[in-house]
Amino acid sequence: MRIWLLKDGETLPVQDGSRKMRTWMLAEALAKRGHDVVWWSSTFSHQRKELVARSDETFRVCEGVTLKLLHSGSYRRNVSVRRLLHHRTLARRFSECADSEAPPDIIVSAYPIIEVASQAVQFAKRNAIPIVVDVRDLWPDYFLEHIPRILRTPANFALRGAYRQKQHIIQNADSVVATTEGILRWALQTGGRERMPFDRPFHPGYPASNASTAAESMVCPEYLRPFRDRTIFTFVGIFGSAYDLETVCRAAKVLADEGDERVHFVFAGTGGRFDEISAQARGLPNVTMPGWLWKEQIDALLQHSDVGLVPFYDGIPDAMPNKVFEYLSAGLPLMTCLSGELRDLVESCRIGYYYRDGDHSSLLAGIRKIASDGILVENMSKNARSVFEERFTADTVYGAYAEHIEQLHAASTTECVAKAAA
Repeated sequence: MRIWLLKDGETLPVQDGSRKMRTWMLAEALAKRGHDVVWWSSTFSHQRKELVARSDETFRVCEGVTLKLLHSGSYRRNVSVRRLLHHRTLARRFSECADSEAPPDIIVSAYPIIEVASQAVQFAKRNAIPIVVDVRDLWPDYFLEHIPRILRTPANFALRGAYRQKQHIIQNADSVVATTEGILRWALQTGGRERMPFDRPFHPGYPASNASTAAESMVCPEYLRPFRDRTIFTFVGIFGSAYDLETVCRAAKVLADEGDERVHFVFAGTGGRFDEISAQARGLPNVTMPGWLWKEQIDALLQHSDVGLVPFYDGIPDAMPNKVFEYLSAGLPLMTCLSGELRDLVESCRIGYYYRDGDHSSLLAGIRKIASDGILVENMSKNARSVFEERFTADTVYGAYAEHIEQLHAASTTECVAKAAA
């Protein structure tokens, strides 16, 4: 089959040091099964806030996978008018270019970007092509959660068009998938769609060959060497509005004021709130912020860490961010304030601790428990690796996802033949 994948904002294979994310791994899984995959994205790197090309470009990623980048502008801030313009431009560019390409047998479009998903659904329906909508985020609801309460009523009014678009996308998809069961339920309920046989969740997967297979002799990062005898709590990601690192900083300050030197925190990455978090961490001897890291550097950091921090604001039901699976692949227990599916996983499988959202005292209780019990950390680490290998490897997740796409195409073809015969 010829398969189109539509997803902007993930790390791109054409950039050195890029980590594989959902679309990249799905593309590889499909290619291994003999399919011809075209991944549509933009020329802008969301993570690094830089252009990878200044005009449309096409790259051969590997056998069976082509990356088609459409030049659609850039933006500096994740929450900005320029980002919205980028989304609309990308949607328009896709609409302009799609008709001149050899049509696919099936389309998989991420949601959001809502404008791109809308154009993908319209193209699919116009050409009688089955389409999978892969829901990654609660958009536009998520936007309302991150603006002052007094502005939510007028914002809700202004977003009426987006809500209509969402319903059109969800109702016209041949299959709706999502990263968790909770997000799938949200998409179906708010999209006005009854659950259909091809609607199901696929968790984010992660390569089994990542930090988990790093040699024990992997060099400890220079910035960690003074703290090798401490319990290392690590966050790796984008410093955006979704993550509550302020609560972690408050907990770190309490420990520093008490002279507790059993624990050290690492916040790795960059993003719109980097300077703000840096200011809060400034002067704390138990916090290190190394900035942006390449894939190999992240692997080394995780190899020498003890716990993975998932300080995600608890506003998305049953959210399970990509970093959960990245940490588990390295055998790291999780420290999270996310309720729902992730809390259930953490507590039922004994792979970390849940703390109350925004409550640094609750976080401190978990930190102190872990820092005082090395056997507990060792057991949770074994559990984390076992859970990952059984349920969340990229081969397991994206192999099943690829099979789902094949089954949908087969069912759609059978339905078309039956209609033609009638």
